[in-house]
Amino acid sequence: MSIRDYFTRLKSVIELCEFVYSYDLKFDERSNDVGYIKGTLNFPQGFELHFREYVDAAKGEKYKYAYHAMKNTMMIFRYDNASDIQARALESFPHHKHLADETVIEAEVKTLQEVLAEIEALLSFSA
Repeated sequence: MSIRDYFTRLKSVIELCEFVYSYDLKFDERSNDVGYIKGTLNFPQGFELHFREYVDAAKGEKYKYAYHAMKNTMMIFRYDNASDIQARALESFPHHKHLADETVIEAEVKTLQEVLAEIEALLSFSA
């Protein structure tokens, strides 16, 4: 898959989410296969998702990523693969999840679609 196809697929995932009411995306093609995307998605009840991915679409590999979910400026959770000192002891390192109470737990690489599903569950729960 080319990076343009990947970008198009991500945009489609966002546009198919009924609970996303606005978004802002920025795409940067580094080559035919590699690129960077960052964006902010807005949801009801003050939820937001700030995310970024640096990916090789042909290999299906995310070199860097972060999905930072917030509600009214307070962090709800964040998935990332930063070299976080708190995550180094985890078996899933460098992949991990930060919780609202600042706990860091093991996590697998997530897709944007999986993160959106998690936010949708939070929206349903808090409705």
